[in-house]
Amino acid sequence: MDEWVEEEALMSSASIRNPALERSADAALRRIFGFIAFYSLLIFCGLIVLIAACGLTWWVLGTLIPALLQHLKLVVLLLVMLAGIWGVALLVGGILIEPLFRIEKSSPGRARIVTKQEAPELFGLIEETVHEVGASMPKTVYITPDADACVFFDASYWGLFKGAEKNLSIGMGLMADLSRSEFKAVLAHEFGHVAQSAMRCGSAVWILNQMIDALLSSRSRFDERIDAWAQADSRLWRLFGSAAKRLLRFIRGLVLKRWIKLKKADLSLSRQMEFDADAAAGRTAGITNTISMLAKLPVLSRRQTLCSRLIAQFYREKGELLTDFWGAYRSLEHLFERNDGVRLSALEPLAMIPAGFEGSDARLSLEDVWDTHPVIADRIEALRRLAGDASEDDAQGAESHSPAMSLIPAALAMAVGAEALSAVTGVDPTRAGKTKESRGTSQFAVWAQGEFSRYIPPVSLAPYVDRDLVEFDLSTAIENALAAPQPDPFIPANDADVRQYAAALEDAGALRDILLSRREAEALRYGSIRVEDLNSKNLDEALSQPMALAEERLQSLEPRVRTLDEAVFKWLYSHEKPADRGAVARSYCDIFYAQSFLSSADTLADRGERLQAWLDRVNEQLLDAKKAEAEVFMKETSALMDDVTALLPYIDWDALEDVEDAAGLQELRRTADSFVAKDENEAEETVETRTLTSFAQNIVHLHETLRQAARGFIADRVYELRAAGPDMTGLGSSEEDA
Repeated sequence: MDEWVEEEALMSSASIRNPALERSADAALRRIFGFIAFYSLLIFCGLIVLIAACGLTWWVLGTLIPALLQHLKLVVLLLVMLAGIWGVALLVGGILIEPLFRIEKSSPGRARIVTKQEAPELFGLIEETVHEVGASMPKTVYITPDADACVFFDASYWGLFKGAEKNLSIGMGLMADLSRSEFKAVLAHEFGHVAQSAMRCGSAVWILNQMIDALLSSRSRFDERIDAWAQADSRLWRLFGSAAKRLLRFIRGLVLKRWIKLKKADLSLSRQMEFDADAAAGRTAGITNTISMLAKLPVLSRRQTLCSRLIAQFYREKGELLTDFWGAYRSLEHLFERNDGVRLSALEPLAMIPAGFEGSDARLSLEDVWDTHPVIADRIEALRRLAGDASEDDAQGAESHSPAMSLIPAALAMAVGAEALSAVTGVDPTRAGKTKESRGTSQFAVWAQGEFSRYIPPVSLAPYVDRDLVEFDLSTAIENALAAPQPDPFIPANDADVRQYAAALEDAGALRDILLSRREAEALRYGSIRVEDLNSKNLDEALSQPMALAEERLQSLEPRVRTLDEAVFKWLYSHEKPADRGAVARSYCDIFYAQSFLSSADTLADRGERLQAWLDRVNEQLLDAKKAEAEVFMKETSALMDDVTALLPYIDWDALEDVEDAAGLQELRRTADSFVAKDENEAEETVETRTLTSFAQNIVHLHETLRQAARGFIADRVYELRAAGPDMTGLGSSEEDA
């Protein structure tokens, strides 16, 4: 508590308080301590059980057993039962109490502790940022090769009351193309969290997360003993072991339900805190630098992932290990730029998220109840609204724009890179940092160029093929494809249209998922329309306007995108070898068919899953006992049967042969035939419902698989033909050859 008071006193002079956020944090802290009270009550109940067990033991040993000494078997039975009661109480109590005394010395994966002596410039920037934000220095600073940064805590139950030790993790992958000013925004954001008085809640949530994870997920020595006890040879002794398992499952279920409610509320606060920490970064490092840092994040993350994947593949194929991870990353920069269309440089800030990356064309912004962070587009928009003080931003912009990587000494960078190489190749880090048995990065870059051409499609191509296509007349398109040379449709002038259509599809899909309760959201914004508190509103009414606008956007884009989708088909069909053109046409047929079926069967799998879960939860006797529940169940089953039988005539079994083996497809067809000819009585309804729900889920899954397989084939052909060039295609073949 003293540490919190000291930090708040420091903040009062160095940072700007957010009263609304602090009120939310206070409410969250009350919920947290309410959960602690609930958990303490469980432990108190356990103590009462132990006291009762002590009293029972005293009575049995002092009164009952002396009176029954002539009945030796009964005495032994009483002693066994007494031992069983004590065993259940002690083992279950041990599992409940153990998280209170567990100390989690957390550290990020592939982390290396760095000191001020090793990286004086880095620590100089950290100390400067800490002072400006109004936070305290972290206990430990870690460096990882990842494109990420975070503040985390050493977690123990007692840290809730005395304050948790804060640590800082810095990812060198994040520093790769940031300037020092942009990297300062990263640090200011993280220390902005620490400086918030609301961070009392953040540390408490972190600690409770570790505790609850230990209780619900981790297996301790007590769990192992209960498992062994439940499998004991003695039937009576095994009975107590099984009772302990059931009791523990019941207690964990209670804790989980209460924790889920608390977690949802605190994740909402977490999203608010991200905006507040961004504001702290903007005040400290400048709005322009903070926006640029956020805009670069998705690009840096993708590039880091690709680099690691390519290094691992190079090692597997060539058997040769690179020695310089960061040199390898630099050798790929021109390939990255050509692939994602983004020029990243410490000298060039970005003003917005690059096209093709997260949220660049979306109009829908969701506050998903399980998201810890708002979407980057919303964070950038919030920062733009704060950019009223131009002089402050200009002053920050005058800071050094030298690369952030220059803060890390070469030897330390090599050591961190060796850890990255070890992680992606599985080779010991000491060898990864010292071996000379490897090609230089220039040879790796030459090899990687071929991989990019064959297997890593440009970001700009994804919206052309990785989405639902707008259906067009395939027969006419086939006739026209070979009538004249087909121009390349994959040009910048068309990119914006397909990107916007792909984003519009995602927006409409997300809104529909919320409407059908497939996804939980607290609030949403579609364009200028904001809908709050979705959990307490009639969703049909609340979402009517956003859904109408999303549908209107789709309809306005469809004519243009239909023309482009047809142009892609004609280009692909005309450039394909004559022998392969039939496969292209068949794949488009499969895509159009699967899209149409899945659109009609949109709620089929959902209803099947609900009924299946119901059947797993109850049996026929329980349904007979609850008449109202049984009536709803039968009505839902009847509705699912109507949906299935209405779709049966439209199933193209021949198309499904591509994604299911003959035996599985034959079984599904037999089941479908039985639905058509069904004449079963009500006593058999439960058995039929299980078959029905399984059929509904399987048939939807097969169509999703068919759509994905056909899309994948089209995408592969587009990528391969574009990489090969026109000389490697069937361009110029006559229609008769086809």
